[in-house]
Amino acid sequence: MREITTDDVPEALGPYSQGIVSGDTVHVSGKTGVDPDTGEAPESVAEQTTQTLENVAAILEAAGTTPDAIVSATVYLPDMVDYGAVNAAYRSFLPEPSPASNYVGVSWLPAQLDVEITVMADLDIDCAAPLHRHARQLAKRFILNDARLTAMECRFLL
Repeated sequence: MREITTDDVPEALGPYSQGIVSGDTVHVSGKTGVDPDTGEAPESVAEQTTQTLENVAAILEAAGTTPDAIVSATVYLPDMVDYGAVNAAYRSFLPEPSPASNYVGVSWLPAQLDVEITVMADLDIDCAAPLHRHARQLAKRFILNDARLTAMECRFLL
């Protein structure tokens, strides 16, 4: 198990990690839409959702992956009336196919924010591209022409 931290997101409000890598999975703790530069959250729930996902992306990038690798997400909303606006922002941020998702109505969120999102993502890394020609050929044979390798396979090839 490895802790993931980055200065590119606001600090955690409690005694928990921003993210944890366990095996080939990244677990990102609940993130909100607070802008790390200003310490403030946008007014609209759609903008908060986009900022929340940018914060999640920063943690995933610190772990060595991207939002493309998100396999599941849980979205917490204190007001389910915001579902449509949150879903539209969520849908525009994340690539197809959409990750498995759950929307949960909650009574409140810290700092009176409108959305919190937690995700799990694969730690598969597309490391075949920067390898030298011979290593790329080996990688292609090794993974049967699928350019996605696990982190352990990447370390082996490098």
